Parts: sequence; structure tokens; C-alpha cells
Amino acid sequence: MDRKRIFKSHPFLPNRVPDTAIGHYLKTKRLELDLGVRELGRQINIDATYLSSLERNKHGYIPSNKTLRKLSGALNIEFDLLKELRKPLIKSRMEKYEED
Repeated sequence: MDRKRIFKSHPFLPNRVPDTAIGHYLKTKRLELDLGVRELGRQINIDATYLSSLERNKHGYIPSNKTLRKLSGALNIEFDLLKELRKPLIKSRMEKYEED
């Protein structure tokens, strides 16, 4: 998906996405649907603790494509948008590993 189209269709996103954006976005969408973490976890067969860690951007938690697809379906979010929001998180984690 074209990055410009993503940002145009989602104007709340800044041009430079922080590595915390995906967690914040997932939590916002979950709350908009009035879903609890446990309820969402049951719906998509993912541990609630893991979901909570994703939302809080806990160090070391980078969602896989499989997880993003499940979240995309349950929260009615474009899969490509979630992949785009994940990129800064991956980059941030890689930079931290390179520092070690």
C-alpha cells in the first residue's frame, strides 16, 4: 500500500510515525469497538497478556503478519496500515540491537 495514501486516509497519523504508534492505534480501535483485551484475545485466539504488551509497546514485542491479520479482521483495520505502523517499531528495535 502506498504510504501517502495511508496517511491521507488516516489524517491523525503524523508524517513521521513514532515506534509507539501501532500500540496506541490498536488500543484506540479496540476501545472504539468497546472490546476488552481479554474479549479481543478470545475472539482472535491470542493471549490477552500479549495483546496488552503490544498496546503498551513493551520492549521486544513485534507483532507477526499472522497476528496483524487477526487484529486487522477483528478491529476492522486495513492490514497494510498495520504493517506500515509496525515499520518504525521494527526499525527502533533493530537500532537497539545494533547498539549492543
